[in-house]
Parts: sequence; C-alpha cells; structure tokens
Amino acid sequence: DRDVRFLSLRAEGHDMFGPPFISITCDLPAAAKYAVSIEPVKGPEQGRVQLFQTETPVGEPVDLYAEKPTKSEPIRLGVISAAEGPNHLMFKIVGKNENSKALGFDLVNIICEQVE
Repeated sequence: DRDVRFLSLRAEGHDMFGPPFISITCDLPAAAKYAVSIEPVKGPEQGRVQLFQTETPVGEPVDLYAEKPTKSEPIRLGVISAAEGPNHLMFKIVGKNENSKALGFDLVNIICEQVE
C-alpha cells in the first residue's frame, strides 16, 4: 500500500559460472566484522538468496517467497570480515520455493552493522 524503489533481478536457470548472482560494492568506514542484512521485497516470483564473500557462502539461504509482494523487515544473512573502503558482496539466487514462479531477487536496502 505504498511506493517502494528496489533493484530487481530475474534469472532463468544456471550458467557455466553457477547460480545467478549480483555483486554489489559497499564502501565501509573501517576494517571490521559486519553483520549484513537485506530489506527485500518478498513475493510470488522470489527465490532463495544467499550471501557470498570471495565465492564462500556466508550464512544460510533465505527464502523470499510470499503470496503477495510486500517489503520485508531486515533479514540478517551473515557476518563478513571487511576491509576499510570498498568491499564486494555477492548475492546468489541458490534456488526457489516450490510455489515461486521465478528466480527473482528484489532488493530495497543493504544494511552493514559493525559487530566487532
């Protein structure tokens, strides 16, 4: 019941590099460990998303399927070790709920909170 801007990714199957993904560079203020959370749009075309750092999974996949599109509260994906400055976060669509109609990922916000 409100307007929300988001980055939208839709994929079909896997390619030679593995599951579909998007890599985003986040500029962080200090070298430290950061809890990474996302605010996604859940919906009927969403997949299961997992955070990766240097091709290594960080945390478990999260299922973003819902019957109706709705902006989610923050979902924690895992904790990364980050350098000061630019850091690459990779979000892979590692599958989908059996009820989902697509391999989608609609991202509203990325939240990086220093934990150490």
